[in-house]
Amino acid sequence: MSSVFDLTAAGADCAAELLSHARTLENAGILQVLFSSSFRAAKRTYGRVATARNKRPRREMARDLHTLGEYLQRRVRFERESLYQTTFGSHYRGAETNWVESGRSSTGTNRYLRDFPSTNVLLNRFASYS
Repeated sequence: MSSVFDLTAAGADCAAELLSHARTLENAGILQVLFSSSFRAAKRTYGRVATARNKRPRREMARDLHTLGEYLQRRVRFERESLYQTTFGSHYRGAETNWVESGRSSTGTNRYLRDFPSTNVLLNRFASYS
């Protein structure tokens, strides 16, 4: 994700806004391409968050913004997940969590992971957020 987008710049935009820009780019007709301020705003947003500075077709820009918007939505859900906050306690810092250190310093977490092998779902969920 970070090879395509500057995630720090993308963080300033909410996921809903990025998805809206993606729809604008995707659905724009010739008149919107030529005259629409929302189309220009969508292109500016793409230019601000994209790491590559080469010109892209609008459908590719729309797809990329859609992907980024969905990623940000999943990341917010992950960071707000009460199961993780409860399980890992003060060690949980969303995507910034040091999972190795959290596992070492929390015997309760180790016990939880050992007693409930299905919690590999947690790790799989986390992988899907990355």
